[in-house]
Amino acid sequence: MKKVFIGCGIVVFIALLAGGYLVWGVWPSMSRLVEQWMAAADELDALDREYPFDPHAQEQLDPARFEQMLDVRVELADYFATFTAQMEAMKQEHEGQDAPGVIGQLRQVFDQIAPVLTEVAARLREAKMSPQEFSFHTRVMWGVLARVDSNLAGNELDALRGRYSKFKADYDTLQRDERNHFEKLDLLLASLPPEALKTAEQIMARDPARISRALSMTDIDPLYMQPQRIKDGPNPAALAPRPAEPAPADAAPVEPVPNPEPAPAPR
Repeated sequence: MKKVFIGCGIVVFIALLAGGYLVWGVWPSMSRLVEQWMAAADELDALDREYPFDPHAQEQLDPARFEQMLDVRVELADYFATFTAQMEAMKQEHEGQDAPGVIGQLRQVFDQIAPVLTEVAARLREAKMSPQEFSFHTRVMWGVLARVDSNLAGNELDALRGRYSKFKADYDTLQRDERNHFEKLDLLLASLPPEALKTAEQIMARDPARISRALSMTDIDPLYMQPQRIKDGPNPAALAPRPAEPAPADAAPVEPVPNPEPAPAPR
């Protein structure tokens, strides 16, 4: 989890890293950033040890834990919305006449980004949830949304139509850009337990507005769904949180995930 949540300005930093003066100028902020990332990564590893969860062993969905995942997503979405607004305000400040120099800007960027991963780990700690469990429930949520766009879910979730189609388009682009660093989304969702999808759909149908709020920041969901890939070091700039965009009103049907109704036994 050390390289996940890097905000705007990272490309500029990489391009200028060769300048010794810049390195010297931003070193204290950069050191704090790395230290906080490493500490947060250790915390996430500790959560996996303390709250072991095997996604491959799941056949049913624990409704209470799924609800807990939704709560965490809402909290993180609100946090990232504030984070994005702060980054945008800093960008606007830099465009003013009294804007700080390059080194000052980079220091501000690093100082803003440093606590982000710590926030994710803290939310999971409060929920007593490992990254693996959070990943599984996140994939189940997207599996239900895929069924919505494929006209396989109840009409209670029609307000969320198009969310999966847009996310899949963004995910597929990321998957190509990252040279297949991430598993294809269709494959991630294909193995979800049918009964888990059925239970999740019933929960999500109770409050679609809550689900919409939990979906307001989805840029880092590729890593939420594949925590084993996080330490491999994907391109962090591609995963920086961006302002939420309105979901399309209509979207073309997408490949369905498995039907939650079990297939009839052969005669």
